[in-house]
Amino acid sequence: MSLEAVRDALSDQGRVGIFVRGEQRGVRTGESEREAAGRNDLRRLSASQNLDVDDFKALCHQLWGRSFWLERERRLGDVAGLSRRSAQTKRGHVTRAMLADISHYLGEDQTSKP
Repeated sequence: MSLEAVRDALSDQGRVGIFVRGEQRGVRTGESEREAAGRNDLRRLSASQNLDVDDFKALCHQLWGRSFWLERERRLGDVAGLSRRSAQTKRGHVTRAMLADISHYLGEDQTSKP
């Protein structure tokens, strides 16, 4: 198991597949692609704040008591009645608002600078 897999397993974002005699259990088809996309998104978001991924995760837990993704879903609410595009747009707005909260917390609020 790689160090990245161990870190993901220990975080609330990671899922570990159990390998038994050559077969993998506990991982649905396509799940690894979703996890890889989530890790890439997390790297991109942390880089936008000039933070290491682990520092970004720790900061999110400090601010909200949960991961970035869980907080985003909490703020997002129920999008079942929205079109796919509308739900995506709403996710984007919530994500940007959360990143603004992080910037403000870190003292990097660009709107308050002259």
